[in-house]
Amino acid sequence: MFLQGSDGVEVVDALVLRRVGGGAQGLAPGTLLGKVAAAQLLRQHLVQKVAFLGDGHGLFQRGGQHFQPKALGLGHAVLCAKPVVGDEPFGVMLADDLVDAPSSCIGQLTAVREARGGGSVIAVQDVAPEATNKYGIVSVDDTSLQTSQMRGIVEKPDPKVAPSRMAVIGRYVFEPEVFDYLEKVTVGVGGEIQLTDGIASSLDMVPTYAHRFEGTRFDCGSKQGFLDATIHFARKRGFKIN
Repeated sequence: MFLQGSDGVEVVDALVLRRVGGGAQGLAPGTLLGKVAAAQLLRQHLVQKVAFLGDGHGLFQRGGQHFQPKALGLGHAVLCAKPVVGDEPFGVMLADDLVDAPSSCIGQLTAVREARGGGSVIAVQDVAPEATNKYGIVSVDDTSLQTSQMRGIVEKPDPKVAPSRMAVIGRYVFEPEVFDYLEKVTVGVGGEIQLTDGIASSLDMVPTYAHRFEGTRFDCGSKQGFLDATIHFARKRGFKIN
């Protein structure tokens, strides 16, 4: 899998970013959803490759590694990072969504949060009407705006009842209060805690914004998306591909 960066940084699975000082500088490999062996590779690679988040000096001294012991849902994975994040705003990046953008997608969300004076910010993109049943779909105050306050979120709605075509991708900036809501989420089938449920339950108390990010997103969770991303970045680096 890949983590979006200025040069297409490669990582495995998911990361949580902790906000330190004025920006998303403290990187906590907080919710690696998988292979133990990836942790060492991740540490070695990110020390060299996270310039797009700010100065990497002391990166892992300010963070830590936390594993999700069982696959109990994305909400549970985020909760696993609570000891690292504490009471600071933080970002979540799901690495099966790769974004090539003029500035980092998570940085765009951070800028929106700062401009709004706080609140959670979630990256969205418009999808075809028939594709809403593949994504979390948001309802907002004004679908014509690049950034609009969210009023609801529903997981994979049928196109006939979808509140919009604005689909959530794997980039989030959260206020720390989201942990409180995730801890209260009703556990679903298999003991899973869904991030969508935590977000939905927080909307009345935590201002939350959907932001149409600038950039191109690749779904590297699919074989086609992974191939498309590989070809895209190979061409950017000068490789000749027919």
